[in-house]
Amino acid sequence: MKFYKVGGCVRDQMLGQTPRDVDYVVTNTTANTLLKGGFKLVLVGGKFPIFLHPTTGDEVVLAGYDYANSKDYFADKQSLYDDLSRRDLTINAMAVDQFSGDCIDPFGGQKDLHNRILKHTGDSFRDDPIRVLRVARLAARYEKLGFTIHPDTLSLMNEISCAGELDELDPERVYKELSRAMLEQSPSVFFKVLNESGCLAPVFPEIEALKGQSQPKQHHPEGDVFIHQMMVLEQARLLSDSVDVMIASLCHDFGKGLTPMEKLPHHHGHEKAGVPLVESFCDRLKMPRKVKQLAMISSEYHTHIHRAKEITAKSFLKLLNRFGAFGQSHDRFDKFLLVCEADARGRLGFENRSYDQSDIAKKVLQESRRAVWCKEKLMTMMPRDRSTYIYRERLSRIEKELGKIHNSDNYKKYREKYERFFKLNPREQLEVLILDRAHLHSNYVKQTLAILLIPQKQKNKILEYVNELQKIESSFDPSAYNSIGDSRSAKYNLFLSSIAGVNQPLNRLSFEPQGKSL
Repeated sequence: MKFYKVGGCVRDQMLGQTPRDVDYVVTNTTANTLLKGGFKLVLVGGKFPIFLHPTTGDEVVLAGYDYANSKDYFADKQSLYDDLSRRDLTINAMAVDQFSGDCIDPFGGQKDLHNRILKHTGDSFRDDPIRVLRVARLAARYEKLGFTIHPDTLSLMNEISCAGELDELDPERVYKELSRAMLEQSPSVFFKVLNESGCLAPVFPEIEALKGQSQPKQHHPEGDVFIHQMMVLEQARLLSDSVDVMIASLCHDFGKGLTPMEKLPHHHGHEKAGVPLVESFCDRLKMPRKVKQLAMISSEYHTHIHRAKEITAKSFLKLLNRFGAFGQSHDRFDKFLLVCEADARGRLGFENRSYDQSDIAKKVLQESRRAVWCKEKLMTMMPRDRSTYIYRERLSRIEKELGKIHNSDNYKKYREKYERFFKLNPREQLEVLILDRAHLHSNYVKQTLAILLIPQKQKNKILEYVNELQKIESSFDPSAYNSIGDSRSAKYNLFLSSIAGVNQPLNRLSFEPQGKSL
């Protein structure tokens, strides 16, 4: 009986990494011999036999067992070569003798490892179509190490997809690969590989539907919803190592895939529209209940937190109750905030933008949890009256907290620049708007105006200025000018003319967002 380390543990050791699992292949023995020696037989997925070591619990398989065709795992299987030939990738088809330390590498795995290539071992790759997802997952893990997929392997993956072999994948195995891929270093690469190989649509049609769906440039400079979704995944991975958060981030914009072409680039109501789609997606892959719940409510409510500086105390309390933030599910709200932050940052040019809406929501929740009430008084009330009483106490706390936030020194700069907006000359007004990225979108301007007490007419006038700036931005052609400075000056002149009838030349003014002087 000879034992060999095989597969991923050999690969990881050669990469200088700590193996996540250690797997063994055993030769010169039979299943009956292993069972008599105290090994425990386990059928993975109901048909893949592995043996658990009686003391270490390590997984051991019989060399040469044909997982695709054989049902007789008690037959005498001896060939280590046969076992390695049936493995998915060359870098996984290496074995190390447990006693001598010799490496058995019949398919050039070490060479491919050195060249950073993911290449299928042979035709047996098709024995288990789940390997398509596994290749994509390994690409997501090793992308930052410079690994690429061999063209022949991509072509084979496409053949498997076109042959319909991905249509009958076991949902639980798909979710296992998906959940592991979401925690790799570059989770978006998982979907990009599937897309490149033509394997995305049969396995994840909800994500395929996002491709080609345009969005308003002022909110999403990256344009395509699929690109936005991939950027959100990367941001979510930086923020969290929770599968719940990653899956919710993946699903949050499914509703945009339902938007008719004639309504693009706008996606009004996509939040609620996406909920049934998210529910169906989670049910199809048999996801855990807590994963499904976070994904569904994140789809419906993620834009609420983006407006944290605008929504009322009543709206905040309604949101907290919807998430069960005062009960056993209180951590769900914290995870939801991470999803919202990933969504806000998963946009071209927004990756490093501060997201203080999350801090506001956390402070509001913390303060509402401090609400106290007299238990004796509650006992004298009818159940409905008790709920009303508790609701009012929490609402009062939230109103006070929002008042403190909106009147704190942190928001002083937001208040002052708009409170004196109409005392500024046109050039200074334009500077204020550019610093709040008003040429791209109106989010930050609206959030600022929401906490001010200036007359509504003035707020409306400021928003008119924002609209004028965005019109100029969307139709402006910088290539018509000799230099960047000339194009910026012309753009400023157009704006000044539209709001003040001014046509004063301006000299090479900076057109950069926050932090740059004009």
